[in-house]
Amino acid sequence: MNDELGTKVYRKLLYFFENMIPIHFRLNSNGWKNGLIKELDEKNLNMVLKENIEGELPFLLEDINLESIAKFRERED
Repeated sequence: MNDELGTKVYRKLLYFFENMIPIHFRLNSNGWKNGLIKELDEKNLNMVLKENIEGELPFLLEDINLESIAKFRERED
């Protein structure tokens, strides 16, 4: 596990978690997710996301692309 990367991701996600702001992020492997952080664990460097479509999903923080973390915005049609 890459603790340094996980810690950086944690620090960035903490603002969104504490303020209950929905987020968007890309995974390092493939794909992206949108939703609200339900749990954020600094010790284990993981989180549970209430994803907009798929429901509750667990993630290791090291699997999240740090630069992609942003506030979720609804698409305008």
